[in-house]
Amino acid sequence: METQAEKLFKSKGFKVKRGKYVLENYYGTAGTKEQKAENI
Repeated sequence: METQAEKLFKSKGFKVKRGKYVLENYYGTAGTKEQKAENI
């Protein structure tokens, strides 16, 4: 499912790639701080 933000960036010509842990749920955030760092 494409988010509003993804649609906006794509409409502006950007390529969108989701991080490996974007759908994780760690106390309301997308993964642990280590997982977030790995995505960068």
